[in-house]
Amino acid sequence: MDFEKQSIGTEDFAEHIRTKKIYIDKTSYLPELYGEKVHPNGMRYEDKVLLITRPRRFGKSLTMSMIKNFFELNYANPKDKSNP
Repeated sequence: MDFEKQSIGTEDFAEHIRTKKIYIDKTSYLPELYGEKVHPNGMRYEDKVLLITRPRRFGKSLTMSMIKNFFELNYANPKDKSNP
């Protein structure tokens, strides 16, 4: 493993991706942030709160930065990096 590509303590998702650091993709969490959900018993519900729990140094800040970048992306013009 290339230790130059490992990132310890990085909190900025955009910088992390731009510098091509190793990243475990957590984008599968994004659908959990919005929309209606269906409980296994068939009941529909909406969450009021999302609680992200991890031990210290397990990427909570990096995950929050990934979520922030997702919602700030200009989908009409993805190359436009200015904030909406």
